[in-house]
Amino acid sequence: MKIHLFGAAGAGATTLSTALGAALGVLYFDSDDYFWGPSEVPFTVRCPAAERNALLARDLARSPRWVLSGSLVGWCP
Repeated sequence: MKIHLFGAAGAGATTLSTALGAALGVLYFDSDDYFWGPSEVPFTVRCPAAERNALLARDLARSPRWVLSGSLVGWCP
């Protein structure tokens, strides 16, 4: 089971995904944790594409059951 939830900013995808992951007892991932790099002001420095894609692929491969929130549109060609 792999579930990917996304929606407009503020629509509740993260909240729903977190709750769903907890209710199902599966791993939960948020695309923002991969897209954005560490910075003093959050959400201002993008993680390099190759790095974020590799990190996300590695984490999703940890289990056949997970919930992912956030849009991945435009990450890859």
